[in-house]
Amino acid sequence: MKKIKNVIPLVAACLLATSCKPANKPVDSGTDEPPVVDPVDTETPEEKALKEAIEKAKAYIASLDLELYIGTEKEELEGLVASLNALLTNATSAEQVNAAVESIKEYIKTAKTKADYEAEEAERKAKEFQEKKEEMLGKLEISNPNRFRKHELAQITASAEALKKEINKATTIEELKK
Repeated sequence: MKKIKNVIPLVAACLLATSCKPANKPVDSGTDEPPVVDPVDTETPEEKALKEAIEKAKAYIASLDLELYIGTEKEELEGLVASLNALLTNATSAEQVNAAVESIKEYIKTAKTKADYEAEEAERKAKEFQEKKEEMLGKLEISNPNRFRKHELAQITASAEALKKEINKATTIEELKK
């Protein structure tokens, strides 16, 4: 109890030392100029939250690189960004803005980028190349060597081996077609 009694005068002194003016009351400047009115923060917590959500949404939009996307993914993303920009001018709550930003983030998680399409194309070409290579090597196998004479079989085998080397050196389908 003694500690509380010692603190009360300190708190009172601090309060008296600071200027505790009532809000929105003119402050007398001691001159003939019109009195200055202290600005009062009239924003509600909801308005502050909305303002902050809009600022974050604008920053998020600015951080998006739409050039990473092509085709329908790019068109869809551009549409979502346009919708979000329209919402930002008419939004009534931070929840609306945050939900719109989240929908863009969710879309981006599933949208394929240009790099994704290029990787898929490279994988498709590699598979097609491997299949063509195996097909060509399979055609070089001699199914019944007994139907050839020895010297014919030796020539065919030598030619087949030379072709196999060329096929195995190839790195593209175009090289296989030569």
